[in-house]
Amino acid sequence: MINFKSLPQTSASMHYVDDSEAAPIIYMHKETGEYKREPAKMNKVNVNIHDARKISEEFELDMHGFKFLKNQNEPNFDHLNSKQIEKDFYPECSNIVKKFSGCKHAFAFDHNVRDYTLAKKHPNAYKPVKFAHNDYTEKSAALRLSQLDPDKTYKSFSNFGFYNIWQPLREPVVDTPLALISHNSIDTQDLIDISLIYKNRTGKILGIKHNPNHQWSYFSHMKCNEIIMIKCFDTRERVKAKFGIHAAFQNNSTASVAPSRRSIEVRTIAFF
Repeated sequence: MINFKSLPQTSASMHYVDDSEAAPIIYMHKETGEYKREPAKMNKVNVNIHDARKISEEFELDMHGFKFLKNQNEPNFDHLNSKQIEKDFYPECSNIVKKFSGCKHAFAFDHNVRDYTLAKKHPNAYKPVKFAHNDYTEKSAALRLSQLDPDKTYKSFSNFGFYNIWQPLREPVVDTPLALISHNSIDTQDLIDISLIYKNRTGKILGIKHNPNHQWSYFSHMKCNEIIMIKCFDTRERVKAKFGIHAAFQNNSTASVAPSRRSIEVRTIAFF
């Protein structure tokens, strides 16, 4: 059991799905015309986020939903060159997932580079996501599996899961670091599906409503040779943590002027 009370902490605003929402929707494209639909209402709550750097080795994927990895290879690619990332970095991420999840097979299939400043001028960069979420629901995970594995080779395995590899591309991370909720502090009644409406399709992610029992953590001043491995879905029944709720936040305890956070997250699928 992690003793969060012994850790330094900072107070920050966190965006949760509002309690009034029964079927929240987020529009992923700019709407035009006279009638513009309102997106899901978010509840902005001040929460305590613990700096877990000094106990980083205590977090486990199957208990907390995430794991902190030190002494990894620093990214060595053009962060705006998707083809190079797919060629050089995807295999490395797949090997990390196999090593730390214990799966039999894994492959990377997607990524996002996040940098608030860069996102304003480059189509291959995106802003950090500042509301608490997990990348998949049970239904959207199954759908993504079918899209990634149309030949159904997964049937030769017993279970599957999704993992994200989150790594800084510029150090140290001061602006909008990543925070995560320990899975064992989440009540299933807090969770709610969110619909993402695109121009040509609808996706689903997992949102969460505020609960004062949530134990938030982050790892201060992350370096480029450090990784947060986030579990986004897991079908194994014996495993306690099936996912890892996460979000970027504005750290008010640091200097007001800092370079925008630049990071990459690579999405992988794992078979057990």
